[in-house]
Amino acid sequence: LAALLALGGWQLQRAEWKAALKSERAASLARPEVLLPSAPGADFDFRRVRLEGRFAHDSELQLYGRSHQGVAGIHVLTPLIRPQGPAVLVDRGWVPLALRHAASRPEGQIPGSVSLSGIARVHFPRGPFTPDNDDAGNTWFVVDLAAMARQVGLDLAPVLVEADAGPHPGGLPLGGLGRHQLVDNHQRYAFTWFALAAVLVVIFVLFRRRLGTLP
Repeated sequence: LAALLALGGWQLQRAEWKAALKSERAASLARPEVLLPSAPGADFDFRRVRLEGRFAHDSELQLYGRSHQGVAGIHVLTPLIRPQGPAVLVDRGWVPLALRHAASRPEGQIPGSVSLSGIARVHFPRGPFTPDNDDAGNTWFVVDLAAMARQVGLDLAPVLVEADAGPHPGGLPLGGLGRHQLVDNHQRYAFTWFALAAVLVVIFVLFRRRLGTLP
């Protein structure tokens, strides 16, 4: 009973933490768009930004394990060389697995200077079942800016920008697919633990009555 009540209380604490995190993220996303500075800090996480430069398409990286509407694919990560400051890794969006090779989507390899808007990301939490990156094989499942900078041989700013929905030449990559809403099931979990505690009490009372130790 103590364990069940403790688990329920823990989930209520998690619900408060998640609510504060959701509020903080919503406030950050609601701030006006700004030009991304040369060295953005941690406070730029989930901030709407704009930037200009040219894509280094020959240094494209691919983030595996991404699907869209049930279709397996990847996210295309391309360094953007800015006129000033370090390059910025841009998550240009999703392409189907069949078009993961850049040569199969030449229309999307935009030449020259580009201007884009997106959402800055600074922290990249790793899920418990996310496979390890294979740096040597250039196979990525989670963003690791330090390792990716070594892979492309560029000085990268400590931020990734998720490009907005477009438009994009050739229709690919599909931008604007970042998941910024947090799933919050903690109150449901808390109810489940407390309900199990109540059931345990009822079973205990019925059992003691059958033994004749309770009226």
